Amino acid sequence: MRPEALFLAVLSAFLVLDRGVARCITIGKDRSGRIRYGDAADEFCQFLNACLGVQCPLESVSTVGIEDDSPEDAQPFSDSLPAVCARMRSAACRDAHDRAEGSCAPNEYGRKIWRGEAKGACARP
Repeated sequence: MRPEALFLAVLSAFLVLDRGVARCITIGKDRSGRIRYGDAADEFCQFLNACLGVQCPLESVSTVGIEDDSPEDAQPFSDSLPAVCARMRSAACRDAHDRAEGSCAPNEYGRKIWRGEAKGACARP
């Protein structure tokens, strides 16, 4: 899977709210009603940064959540594609991925979503 598609697939298929010590990702609205995904301390955001160079918060252009008319289109990255590929092969990326997976996929249903085997969103109070 292309790195661009990985980013979009993981983000759009799996958003978990966790108010515990190791948060997966936080979701909130700004004053205009746009949805903001993530804080730099969130495990999923650390994964995005370490592996793809993508910084949080991510902002939706919609007021109802993630909407992408063409999710297969290439997603822009601040780094070149070879640099993103090198990031994805790094130990820092593997470590960030493992921490995010542990926080974002704490049960079998969550792991199926994380692996792309099921669609959905998990919310933990």
